[in-house]
Amino acid sequence: MLKKIFLIAAVALAVMLVAACSSEKTKPLTTLSSYGEISNQASTEEAKVEMNTEQPSYSASIDKVTLKIKNDGPTTLTFGTPFTLEKREQGKWYVVPMRSDIAFTSIGLLVEPGETREDQISMSDLDYTLTKGEYRVIKSFSANEKEIIVAARFEIE
Repeated sequence: MLKKIFLIAAVALAVMLVAACSSEKTKPLTTLSSYGEISNQASTEEAKVEMNTEQPSYSASIDKVTLKIKNDGPTTLTFGTPFTLEKREQGKWYVVPMRSDIAFTSIGLLVEPGETREDQISMSDLDYTLTKGEYRVIKSFSANEKEIIVAARFEIE
C-alpha cells in the first residue's frame, strides 16, 4: 500500500514538473502592439522598401528567420539590428517578449538603391516558445533622416 502511494505521488510530481517546464516560455502574450496594421512595403519620395521572410511558413522549431530587404528607391536605406516580433491572437497583435539578457548591437547597416539584402533574426533571443499562428517581424529603416516602418509576416505551423 505504501508503495502505491509513493508511486502515485512520484507520478503526480513528475507530471507537475513537466507541465511547469513546458509552459514556462509559452505564457500568454499580454502586451498589445503599439503599431496598427503595417504593410510589408512602404514608399515615400525618398525611399521604396519591401521586406519579406525567406519562407511564408516555418515549423515551431525554427532557429532563425531570414528577412529579404529590397530597396527599390533612389536613396540608400539605413537600419540596425533591432526588431520587434509580434503574434496575432484573436484579431489583435501582441508583442512577443525578448529575453531580458538580450541587447541589440548599435550598428548601421545599409541597403543601396536597387539592392536586396538579407538579415536574420534569432528565435533564441525570445523569451517565448513559438506556437502555431501568424507572426510579423517589424523593422525600422531610415532614408534621408525619415523613418519608414515595415512588417514581414509569416506563419508557424
